[in-house]
Amino acid sequence: MCSSFGRGPRRPLLLVTLLFVTVLLPGSASSHLQPEVNLVEADDACDVDTDSEGAAESCGLSLRQLRGKQLQVHAAGSAAMNAWKPWDAALADPSSGDLLTFYMYRSVSDEVYPPINVNAANIGGVLWYLHHEVVIQYPRKFDITRVMRMKVQMRATKPLLDLAMNFGPRTAFDSGQCTGPFVCGRNTEGGNQPKFCNGAFDKNNEADILAMSGKPYEGSYEYSKFGYHVGCNNLGEYPFPTYKVFYPRAAWYSLPGACLSEVFSKWTPQCKAQEPGGLCEGTPTGAGNCTWSYEVMGEVSLDELVGQAVDELHKSGGREYDPIADKGHKFSFWDGINNTDANAKRIKALQKLFAEKFPNQTLDEDIPSPPCDFNFGTFYKEFWYKDPFSGKCEDAKVGSACADSVKWGMSDGIYVHPEWFPGLTSNSTFKDFQRLLYAQGKAACPYRPCDEPVVDAPTNDDDEGFGNTSSTLPGPELEPEKEEADDQVEARCSATPVSRRRRDSTMSSCRRRHSSPSFADSDQLGALWTCDETSNAMRCDPVKADLAQASPCLASPVSRRRRAGLMLACRRRQSTQGLWDSDSLEDLWTCNQQANEMMCKVVEGQ
Repeated sequence: MCSSFGRGPRRPLLLVTLLFVTVLLPGSASSHLQPEVNLVEADDACDVDTDSEGAAESCGLSLRQLRGKQLQVHAAGSAAMNAWKPWDAALADPSSGDLLTFYMYRSVSDEVYPPINVNAANIGGVLWYLHHEVVIQYPRKFDITRVMRMKVQMRATKPLLDLAMNFGPRTAFDSGQCTGPFVCGRNTEGGNQPKFCNGAFDKNNEADILAMSGKPYEGSYEYSKFGYHVGCNNLGEYPFPTYKVFYPRAAWYSLPGACLSEVFSKWTPQCKAQEPGGLCEGTPTGAGNCTWSYEVMGEVSLDELVGQAVDELHKSGGREYDPIADKGHKFSFWDGINNTDANAKRIKALQKLFAEKFPNQTLDEDIPSPPCDFNFGTFYKEFWYKDPFSGKCEDAKVGSACADSVKWGMSDGIYVHPEWFPGLTSNSTFKDFQRLLYAQGKAACPYRPCDEPVVDAPTNDDDEGFGNTSSTLPGPELEPEKEEADDQVEARCSATPVSRRRRDSTMSSCRRRHSSPSFADSDQLGALWTCDETSNAMRCDPVKADLAQASPCLASPVSRRRRAGLMLACRRRQSTQGLWDSDSLEDLWTCNQQANEMMCKVVEGQ
């Protein structure tokens, strides 16, 4: 995988000031950059024949351009911004997300370029990259000599905020082109799960990642549905590296600019209009094309950090770091890549160096980088479902369990539990809801609806791409049935005792089943009343209760496999020696560790 590290009601906005560090990874090799004159002022442009051999290596950008003062980026409310037509109309509007301000760091050579379509890191992330990739050889990889710091402001888009995230997945870049990984379909062996492809997004894959409404994404799922968001990954998690890293809180980021589908040398005005990216002038608004901005704050040299000129060390027969021996020769700064205490000292050393060189800047440790809250399982949840457009079709009949489930989802569920209906809104059609319940494997809806996917654009900006169609069951037929169903629901709920799920009899708050070991629940699975932990209230859900009675998966107790009672993530059985699991091997439910959620081995409705 190639990365370019070297390269509702509104709520009051909260300004969180943080320091963040960017890092140069393989592929950031900015030597391939051929900047266009229209990106910079004429006196800053390269005065070389860009068609000649070696032009890319000799055509650099000035420090003024590096600082972002000459780059022409779109401003909030500008004609350039307004010309973009997002896949989801909600992405055209500012979001209510918090404004996050923090430092990013990049490891760079003597030839540096603007941090557009590159990866970056926090201070632990940049040091791990240097330790793991750069100082293992002489000369240092990519001729990296310095660590540059910049101040980044970012605001998440509404679709991300709806999933309780500020960050999306981190993608990689090669010469300015985004190379994924992108979700490109579903793997069906052993149960559905998202399929990923590396390299620039292939338009041919759009047919394999249709939205639940049937509307194709315009490019990648990641950037079409969620806008040009800032991506992140905690080191040790998807997409790379997925093994344990011992630098505390180490994280990497992706900074999407214009023309993600092309390398720098192929940028065109048309490409920039169609793919504006998230970089914008001024304070980011959280619209899909205005998610981040930056200012270069300064740099320090690696030789300053380690306390010795690497050239002199090499001449004396020393070595900065040998990854096999896990130490240097005649040199000790990088000894112990898996030593957490030693790594923490290296972080302190870099923080101290920046503080000494830039005494008027806010200290990195005083404003730590925001948590990388990207959640893989939640973000890609719809790709764990069955293909919603394959399999036997049969429209739900009035009065059937499927129709009742759909109607409840449309009238109540989408408002009470929107997270149960990913990709749908209150304007989605009856068949959209049936298709989702089918894809989720709900026993009540064993068949998909028979209509063809709806691919037309919405007729107005309010339906978010899920405009009502003639395939929706007629309103007049549904209304009397809805009133009768509501009366029946109220009667069933009123007649059923409510026992709070609780840790002990004195607790006033409700808890989800098996949220902690050794704590009892006072109601049975399949009961009408269940705990809505978000609102801390018991909810009556007849449809879910009926499904539990008919479904072996829903009727079977789900105990999270966990390493310790306070761990939230599930783990595969015997994933670590000596750590216990709370369910038996013969149980229906098993842990899907990549999605970080329990999965039922019985696939219903097939």
